[in-house]
Amino acid sequence: MQRILMSLALLFFCGSLAAQKIENVKATINGDDIIITYDLSGKEGQEFKINLYISNNNFSKPLIKASGDIGSKITPGKDKRVVWNAKNELPEYKGDLIIEVRGEAGMVATLKPLAFLSPAGGSIKRGKLMNISWTGGTPGETVELSLFKGGEEKEKISEQSNNGVYSWQVPKKTKSGSYQLKLTGNSSGFAMSTNFKVKPKTPLIVKVLPFLAVGAVAYVVLGSGEKAKDLPTPPDPN
Repeated sequence: MQRILMSLALLFFCGSLAAQKIENVKATINGDDIIITYDLSGKEGQEFKINLYISNNNFSKPLIKASGDIGSKITPGKDKRVVWNAKNELPEYKGDLIIEVRGEAGMVATLKPLAFLSPAGGSIKRGKLMNISWTGGTPGETVELSLFKGGEEKEKISEQSNNGVYSWQVPKKTKSGSYQLKLTGNSSGFAMSTNFKVKPKTPLIVKVLPFLAVGAVAYVVLGSGEKAKDLPTPPDPN
């Protein structure tokens, strides 16, 4: 009897596994936090245990500094949201990370968040070429680059396959000031670059030209307002 019950439990477990799926995973970087969203499919009334794992420890331990739709008793649904305080959990870490969203019974969805490599601050002159690079996202997905100033979109720069690079010639009409780039993937969220400055192509130079008097004849003005005669030619020293 005990063996039959164990077999039934195993069959039920495998049957429910077929209906479970983590998909549409996206991640965005917001200051010190990484925000992960996902969809969890399953039957009504089911509850799952969901955890996040990262590549720096070979996915060996779940993250601790995460909140939201994570942990036990997570029910199926769309737009599940997890906020991970990355700086708090990994204060000294620098480099790329791959994030896995894992559910019980082997459900795994892997995502490397979009992140800018360049620009990394600094400035660029109007009309010059800016080499933009980034990492992460879903290979082959469509990504869109946009120019932002003060939180407002100013220009759509490009829409292309996620190959990690783009060369952008800063338009000559771009006003001077501080800007950011936004990178949006159609399946992996978005990322904002650090601030950079756009400067005029050439600084404004005010040239002062000296007044030159060539071949002028010298006159002396008398106190009476009369014009004096031409000054006599000095004698030849020889």
